[in-house]
Amino acid sequence: MLQNYDIPEVERISVDEVYTRRKRYFKSESRNEQYFTIITDMKTRSVIWVSPSRNKSALDEFFKIIGKERCKKIKVVAMDLHDSYKASVKEYCLNATVVWDRFHVVRIFENALNDERLKIFQDKNTSNNLKSKINGRFKYLFLKNAYKRKTHEKKQLKEVMKENKQFYKLELIKEIFLLFFNQKTEDDARDLIIQIRDRIDEEGFTFLKSWVDKFISSWHTIKNYFKYRVTSALSEGQNNVIKSLKRRCFGFRNMTYFRLKIMQVCGYLNSEHINIDEY
Repeated sequence: MLQNYDIPEVERISVDEVYTRRKRYFKSESRNEQYFTIITDMKTRSVIWVSPSRNKSALDEFFKIIGKERCKKIKVVAMDLHDSYKASVKEYCLNATVVWDRFHVVRIFENALNDERLKIFQDKNTSNNLKSKINGRFKYLFLKNAYKRKTHEKKQLKEVMKENKQFYKLELIKEIFLLFFNQKTEDDARDLIIQIRDRIDEEGFTFLKSWVDKFISSWHTIKNYFKYRVTSALSEGQNNVIKSLKRRCFGFRNMTYFRLKIMQVCGYLNSEHINIDEY
């Protein structure tokens, strides 16, 4: 099947990694080598290539296989905030625009927001009563969209805000930022993030200050979302299929075979697409 397979021409691809194996079975490997890099065509929604590891060399392999001329035809690459992938695109696909996945961007914001919660929790001036309300379980309620909260969750958050006004201010910043990717234009999005930055500066939130400074410094990449409106959610969906495949087969020891099975189940490497007359 593989010897008759040609990677199709693509203009928009989604790149993501998927965890493949435990280190105890491959003790000499680094953490990055325990992943596969999955390249998916956004148009056909199919996996077109799988490379070992999540290092820069993994995506380099794909670009080298398809060649310089076909690399020039790639216009958009959606990915998470993985520096190695971005470096590979910058080297091989000069015409391509990198679009960071909105889910991963939001997750970094949520991590900073949760760090602010932990700071309040660990503050010696915070009462034991409040600490019991904002422990680890409160994290998921705190990060949840306001409209998704149930009645008893809204009541619990209201009690916390009443006891500590900082949570009211954090909640306001969170709800404003969750509107970021819904902005119609790049200018509207930039105005919104400047508004958020001013609020953070005014309130003196340390972790959010560090986050927003890095966010604004990366604007040259973040703004690309408002031009193409694509994400790597397609790859995340394929990853769920791959994980299901791994469970059904009770794992794989032969990683080459695992890569081929992924391309067969999620891509074009399928006997249905092979012309039997060629044999």
